[in-house]
Amino acid sequence: IIFLINEKSSDFVNNIFQPLTRAWDETKFQSFFTKTIEISFIENLHEEQLGVQYIQFLINFYQSLDNAIIRKTGLRYLFLHIWQKLSPSRLETELSQYPQLKKHWQHIQSKNEQKILVAGAEIDSKKKRKRNEPVKQITTKSKKQKTTEMQSPSTETSTIQPRKDTNYEATWIPTLIENYLKIINSDSVTFSNITLIYVEKFSELLGDLLSQLPTRRFLNTYLDYINFIPKVKRCHLYKLGQYKLFKQLVNLIDSYIKFPFHDHTGKALSTTDIMVLNHARVSKLQHIIYTDYYDVLKDLVFSSIGQLSKYETIRKYFINLNIEQISDIAIKLGRLSNSSIKLDKQLLIKSVADSERIDDDENDDLFEYIFGVLSEYLIPRSNQLDEINLLPLYPTEELLWDDSNLFKDDNKSTIQSLALPKLNLQFLTNYDYLLRNFQLYRVESSYQIREDIEDSVRRMGPSQNDNGATIFNGWSRMALPIESLSIDEVASPKLGELVPARVHAVVNIDLIKLKGDIRVEWESFREHDIVFLICIDIPNSAVNIVNTSSENDSTKIQKDAVVNNISIDFAKTYGIKYIRGGEVFEYRDEDDVVLNDYSRPDERANGRSGSKRKLRIKLDPAQYYLDLKNGKDCYESLNLIIRRDPKENNFKAILETIRDIMNDESKGQSIPSWLQDVFLGYGSPNAATYRSLPTSLTNSSSDFDEIYDYCDTFLDALHIVESFPDTEKFLFGNLKLINGLCEEDSIQSAESNDIYENFKYDHVENLPAPPYKVYIKRESNNKDIIKVLHYDRPNRGPYPDDKPLFNNVRFTSHQIEAIRSGMNPGLTVIVGPPGTGKTDTAVQIISNLYHNFPTQKIVIVTHSNAALNDLFEKIMERDIDPRHLLRLGSGERELRELLAVSGAKGSGRGKGEEFTKHGRVNWSLGRRLQLLNQVQHLGQTVGAIGDVGSTCETAEYFYNDHIRIKINAFKEIANTLKDSKENTDLSTLFPFNKYFEDVPEQLFTGDFDKDFKNAEGCINHLEKMFDELKDFRAFELLRTQSHRSDYLLIKQARIVAMTCTHAAITRKRLLELDFKYDSLIMEEAAQVLEVETLIPILLQKSNTVDGCRLQRVVLIGDHHQLPPIIQHVSLKKYSKLDQSMFSRLIRLGVPYVILNKQGRCRADMALLFSWRYDTDELYPDYGLYDLPNVEVDPIFKKANQGFVHTFQFINVNEFKGIGEFSPSPYYYQNLGEAEYVVAVYQYMRLIGYPANKISILTTYNGQRNLITDILSQRCKNSKLFGFPRDVTTVDKFQGQQNDYILLSLVRTESIG
Repeated sequence: IIFLINEKSSDFVNNIFQPLTRAWDETKFQSFFTKTIEISFIENLHEEQLGVQYIQFLINFYQSLDNAIIRKTGLRYLFLHIWQKLSPSRLETELSQYPQLKKHWQHIQSKNEQKILVAGAEIDSKKKRKRNEPVKQITTKSKKQKTTEMQSPSTETSTIQPRKDTNYEATWIPTLIENYLKIINSDSVTFSNITLIYVEKFSELLGDLLSQLPTRRFLNTYLDYINFIPKVKRCHLYKLGQYKLFKQLVNLIDSYIKFPFHDHTGKALSTTDIMVLNHARVSKLQHIIYTDYYDVLKDLVFSSIGQLSKYETIRKYFINLNIEQISDIAIKLGRLSNSSIKLDKQLLIKSVADSERIDDDENDDLFEYIFGVLSEYLIPRSNQLDEINLLPLYPTEELLWDDSNLFKDDNKSTIQSLALPKLNLQFLTNYDYLLRNFQLYRVESSYQIREDIEDSVRRMGPSQNDNGATIFNGWSRMALPIESLSIDEVASPKLGELVPARVHAVVNIDLIKLKGDIRVEWESFREHDIVFLICIDIPNSAVNIVNTSSENDSTKIQKDAVVNNISIDFAKTYGIKYIRGGEVFEYRDEDDVVLNDYSRPDERANGRSGSKRKLRIKLDPAQYYLDLKNGKDCYESLNLIIRRDPKENNFKAILETIRDIMNDESKGQSIPSWLQDVFLGYGSPNAATYRSLPTSLTNSSSDFDEIYDYCDTFLDALHIVESFPDTEKFLFGNLKLINGLCEEDSIQSAESNDIYENFKYDHVENLPAPPYKVYIKRESNNKDIIKVLHYDRPNRGPYPDDKPLFNNVRFTSHQIEAIRSGMNPGLTVIVGPPGTGKTDTAVQIISNLYHNFPTQKIVIVTHSNAALNDLFEKIMERDIDPRHLLRLGSGERELRELLAVSGAKGSGRGKGEEFTKHGRVNWSLGRRLQLLNQVQHLGQTVGAIGDVGSTCETAEYFYNDHIRIKINAFKEIANTLKDSKENTDLSTLFPFNKYFEDVPEQLFTGDFDKDFKNAEGCINHLEKMFDELKDFRAFELLRTQSHRSDYLLIKQARIVAMTCTHAAITRKRLLELDFKYDSLIMEEAAQVLEVETLIPILLQKSNTVDGCRLQRVVLIGDHHQLPPIIQHVSLKKYSKLDQSMFSRLIRLGVPYVILNKQGRCRADMALLFSWRYDTDELYPDYGLYDLPNVEVDPIFKKANQGFVHTFQFINVNEFKGIGEFSPSPYYYQNLGEAEYVVAVYQYMRLIGYPANKISILTTYNGQRNLITDILSQRCKNSKLFGFPRDVTTVDKFQGQQNDYILLSLVRTESIG
């Protein structure tokens, strides 16, 4: 079972223990785990493959604490019981601080005493039975038969030693640790490969246990008590240079042991807390020295605490002590005891004495060990944040080719450890979360950059000329030689800092050899684009193997393969000496004209001057400081510039944002308090859901917990009944309109004769149509009491543009629950399988929030631009004012193209509009002029004197002094007539007849009630016009485009949309502008990295009094579909960097809503994926079913012409003897499949399928490019075929749909 579990883990199988915990009850599983514990007592287990597999099993086990049975089984061995190994004095010290723990300890002790009594009684009983039994013949067995056998795959039988003490809760983990210390402190200088892997895996296990609060709480105290780190650092494995990985793993353990975190309160320790703790330790030392060793260490007593926090100072004082003196000090500080010193002396190996000590006697090792114990205790850990602040954000040659972060062999990755942090269920603090993500994302981005640099350098074909200088014989789309580089500016460091404030460089390049699209790409540098500057000094030995640019493709593939095999060290082979990154901020031509300032476009008639270009680049000040410090004068030797795809080059912004958040003193308050514990993985998983949080009505006089206007959510009265299937008590009444606004009656007045109580379907036909305002009183059994009040929609005006657009989707009960949860404060997690209406549900949540909370701002975030544009299009189809919409990021261009022809989804809404900041500013200025013309026309029709429509200010005066007075007078008369029920012709009283004479329909027909509503609509139209102008008034005061854009973002926009990457890029600017928002809605959340989900939550400053303003977080996605894309295999397999916050929250047990009915594909096709959504143990009615339209719509009932099956899997045999192949690493292609897919596409076109209904998908970019090439040859210029609508990868197509999909899976060499 252990081997099977480990194998499943290596194959990325989720919930690897679920088959066991489902098949066995808790008792049987605990019995199984007890059997696995006994394996740890096998003699010399560390020398066998089984030992490695056993530790790997424990790693997998303790990473699966989301499973309730595993959690209950595993944590008992890391609970208070292990403190039985502490000395009485240390135990009393620990328990005295926490009275609750003392009670637990007394309970454990009483249970142990009962076990001893029971065991003693059993022994006495056995003795009595033996005395009364006759003597039997004893059959002897061989030693091999007597022992328990356990065969590992590659070793001989191992022996489990009999255990006298089976109190595994107290002894198992300490015994494992003791054995580990014995192994690494053995006399051997060299270790077998199996033993080395064993200690590395065990180090990994300890790091995992210390990185989660439930497994760390008592273990950390035990490790501190036994002085684990000083003992490990004294061993050969740690000291010898060839065991680099082991040393890195120990350092990782050390960082977790000393992490600024309180193990029992769960509180993060501030810098002040750490300082106070350290001061107390040093003061205790000085008090001991003053009392007992004043004559010997007088100077230490009067030294400052800062000096005594340094290794050199402590060493200088303690080196003069003998072994008895330093031992006594350690004992009085509580770090050692007489008994522990004797045991530790036996464990320690004899090492070379420190050169500072003159005497070379048998106590040297013990002295050094005790000194190590004291220095670990007294010297505070260096501030890790300061180190990160000095860390360059751009990867250098050392990081890019540091293979210690790579698996040596992917096929054996299950038994390899890496010195990297892991992402799992829980994190110690916000800082711990950010630190792990920063380290892992830095490695991941470096890996991607390394691949791009290797590809470009290889294509450039560097070699030496006759003078020994580096020249480039090839060419690359993404690289150019540098003509010259110079440092332009180095600003002095800011006060209190070491690194320069800024470092600017000028890079000169020549584009003369570039033509066509490639020239356009190099001419399109934008501000903030990242480039890499490389120094290549190629050695003579590599000249003959690197120049492959002129060869044909097949030869190049072969030679690349040869190069990949030979060039173990790519950087050394190709002569890469230095790599430095930079950020472009200016791009100039030969006339020194700035070309990348889009606020001042280049309008010269002859275009750009010459081919030489000058880039001004911001270098990394931290890297420049380190280069100077280390004596590296490398900048003028940089001779190659490499650019990358801007969409894949946002690593710096994300790393910088993570670092900024880590430096933010208020980061703890930036996460809403209601979300904090759930975010870190602690407390009740339900704590952040709307049913667990108090509502704004909790302390009010209302009898209801929720009061929301559901606007156009429901299509009719029957729909609202269907949407709350568990509700047994409904109240249905009418809601009055007062002054055009919805005003609810009190619950007493609403319970009148027109209310249907406890209705289900009896009186639905008599109930008024929507919209409805819904009152909900929550009940503990979820059978809520619901009161539904109907109201009439206000008349918006007489013109077609005044008519609102409404929802026409009949939401299911699960979608309604998701909408309800999203409207309430708290965390909402929505799981949306394919075709279940995730986007429609998100749009309805946004629309309802927009109408219910007119003063609040909503932020929408998605993983991809395509998903964001799709969401934005649907938002524009709803009753949302366009002036309140804003789209941030470069993907807006694609949205503009979508809207250019017919607007959103062909509705005409938003046609030709731009939704960027600049586009919205221009739209607002144009709209302002349009409205001012209407105000001027209005002034003329009412006889106003002067230019009332010249500015927004004069328009406001005109409204206050004229229009509002006329409106109020008309309303007063009209309401009086309405109350008296006099049938008067309102047209004679209406003051704006002339202004509205161009309406498409007649305003006044003689029907008083109808005329009254029409008049109200006209007034609403006028008031909205002046309300818009009030918003636009700021544009008259703000003169620059930048200030207007900022105003639009901060004040006017109520729905702001961006991708998660753009959120990281723009966060710093948003904080500077004091951007505020109340709701966050994230689509595609299951595809977004952990930290990229967090960043949008932290786009605003927190208030020191009220904390974070954010009230709602809605995460929408599907963890059964694509996870975040991670290219670094080691980070994916080992560190779980492909974990999304969405999937982690579901693993933690956070309640979620699953959209359980699909309407996208045929029922039999849905069976392909519906099994992934089988009924959940927590949600027995959850699964995936079909909407009624799947059974009745003609498109689903008809067969597909020319195809026997609805869907079909086709095995494509090797084509010309070749199946899957890889021209370059991770660039997979399959020519046979590509030809077959294109042939099927041509067949479909010949029998009449439209090209825009067909999409060709594949799982690899290499195959996509191959299919595109074949389509270009066979179909591009043919009117008969043409191109399909999409040729893309599966991950790029995520969230989109089409009628017919052709999918190429590419891989053939292995199963899976």
